[in-house]
Parts: sequence; structure tokens; C-alpha cells
Amino acid sequence: MDKHSDQIHFQIQQRLTEELISSEQRHRGLVEALREVVFKLDAQLHLTYVNRAWFEHLGHPIDTLLNTPLTDFIYPEDRGQILEELQGTPSQGKHPAVRFCRQDGSQMWFELSWRPDPKGGGIGLLYNINQHKLLTLELEKAQEQLERRVEERTAELTRTNQELLIAKDKAEAASKAKSAFLANMSHELRTPLNAIIGYGEILQEQMREEALADDYIQDIGKILGAGDQLLQLIESVLDLSKIHANTMTVSIQTMILTEFLDEVINTVTPMARANGNTLHATSQENIPQIETDVLKLRQIILNILSNACKFTHDGDITLRVTYEHHDTLVFTISDTGIGISADDQRKLFKDFVQIDNSSTRQYGGTGLGLAISQRLCQLLGGEIHVSSEPGKGTTFIISLPTTARTEPPR
Repeated sequence: MDKHSDQIHFQIQQRLTEELISSEQRHRGLVEALREVVFKLDAQLHLTYVNRAWFEHLGHPIDTLLNTPLTDFIYPEDRGQILEELQGTPSQGKHPAVRFCRQDGSQMWFELSWRPDPKGGGIGLLYNINQHKLLTLELEKAQEQLERRVEERTAELTRTNQELLIAKDKAEAASKAKSAFLANMSHELRTPLNAIIGYGEILQEQMREEALADDYIQDIGKILGAGDQLLQLIESVLDLSKIHANTMTVSIQTMILTEFLDEVINTVTPMARANGNTLHATSQENIPQIETDVLKLRQIILNILSNACKFTHDGDITLRVTYEHHDTLVFTISDTGIGISADDQRKLFKDFVQIDNSSTRQYGGTGLGLAISQRLCQLLGGEIHVSSEPGKGTTFIISLPTTARTEPPR
């Protein structure tokens, strides 16, 4: 009976051993089929088992790995971090990234999952994150380069802005110095020039009373004419210097349009007739009361009308005043003169610029009248537009608010 019982017990043990071996082989087969690297360490952190994936990823022959410290295959800079993970308490939910050295000398990134054995050592799993990590590193590098370029660009822009501010300050200082110089010189020139003109007029009157030769009287007239032109130039330079220095003031008055037009037409009529021109002036009815700087408006209109008279021969010059958009007064000045090309129209309102062609050079001028007119118009809150065609005449349109502003434009 005892012998039979021992035989049954042996058979059971044999079957259990066979099933255990079979189960271990099945599990080992599953582990060997994994793409992730599976390894086992003893208490000294030496390798006691690795699956085939180690060779597939890292290239080391399996038979050379056993009993070798795991740290021998870890990139030197990462060993300290991994030793803390293997020897200490594993981080919950965290899987450190670590670089392993491949057989060919290159590096490969893995993510470590570690389960320690209470008796020492444990089982680890390595996930291949090499492609993801390399992309991440490239992105980080690109981000660093971008941030560095942004910093460099920001520093460059800061330097440029500082240089622009310095240049702006210098330009403003130079502009103020130029305006002050022009104003001072204009005042210095105007005083003796007024004396010359005054004495010339007295001399001309005495010559007429003494019935001297007409040639002398005409010569004195030429001197007075040149003096008047020079005085106008000085006045224009003074106006321009005030405009550039933002010291030109606006004096608002109530303007009676009919009186204003009569005065302007009476002033310009002799110049128009001198060139055989016919001057027309019309205004819309029921134009409301106008509050503006009458002197500056007169200067604008006279400048443009004078040019129309000068550049038109045996033609028509028309001044028309209309009221638009409930608050805008529009002066339209048209002539049938020589006209202005499109290229010349673009530089028409620049300081000291004259249209340089054979048709206009003979008329002379300072090149300041239209520049000053445009700035005075802007000072009153308005604007000037021009349309022209060579040989067919020119039209200037001056639009002004019925109530001029008192603050200078910035």
C-alpha cells in the first residue's frame, strides 16, 4: 500500500513539474516575442536574463550579457539617475528616459519601467522611445534657436529704435536750428530791403516830379519790382520756417464771403489782364457763416490764382465757391493754361521745387507758393487736390471746414 502511494505521489510531482516547465516555456515564449526589452537583475544589479529584443534593439549578443552590470550599457551621464531608480523606491507613474549604448557605439533612448523584487534585484522593461525623443530634442533645439533669434531680433529692433530716436532728435534739432536760422536771416534781410524799396519809391516819385527821362524811371521801377519779389521770397521763407517749427498760429475770424471774393478778384484782375486772360468768379447761394483765418485763406487763394494768371495766356480763369457735406467750403480754381504733367504733379507741393521744363522755366518763381499753400490749408483743417493735363489747363480744389481748427496739425 505504501509503495503504491509513493508511486502515485511521484507521478503527481512529475506531472506538476512537466506542467510548470511547460508553463514557464509558454511564458518565456511570450516574453521572447515582445518588441520591448525585458531584463532581470540580481541584488548586485547584474543581468540574469534578457529577451531577444535586447539584441534586436542594441545589437549585443545575448550570451555576452549575463552576469554583466546593467550600468555598463547605460550612457555615463544617465547612470546616476538610473541607479537611484533601481536602488531606491520606484517613482509612481513616472518612467525615466535613459540612453543605452548600442553595440555599434551609437545611442538609443528607452523609457524604463522597473519592478523591484523584495529579495533584491527585480524585473525591468525598456520601451523604445528613440524616434520620439530625437524629434523632441530637435524641437527643443529648434525652439531654443527660435527663442535666441527672437532675442537677437528684439535686441536689434531695440537698437534700431534707439538709433531712430537719436536720429529723430537730431533731425528735429537740425530742423529747429534751420528754421531759427531762416527766421533770423529773413528778419535781417527784410529790414534793409524795406529801406531800399522805400527810398526807391521816393526816388521814383522825385524823378516823375522833375520830369526826368523815362528810362531812369523805368530802371527804378525794375529795381522796385526786384525788391518786391525778394521781399515776397523772404516772407515765404519766414512762413515756411514758422510752419516747420510749428509756431504758425491761427487767428479765427468771421468771414463775409462776398467781401472776401471781391477783394481777391480785385487783387488778381490786373495780373490776369496783363496776359490777356478773362477772370470769372461765382459762388453758391446760401453759404452759411464761415469761421476761419481770413489772412491765411487769402494767401492760399491768391497764390493759386496768381499761378493760374502766370501760366495762362489769352485764356479763362475761374474761381467757384460751393458748400458741401454740411460743413465743407470748396474753392475750385480752374484755368486753360499750359497744364502740368503727372510726374510734375507728384512734386508740386514740395519745398523749393519748381517744375523744370521749357514751358515753365521762363516763368520763374521761388517754388514755395504751393508748398506753403498746402501747409496753410492743412493748418486750417483742409486739403488741396490738383488735376491737370499738359496743354489743357489745371484745376485746384481747396476743401476747408466752415469752422477752422485752432490746433496745429501734428
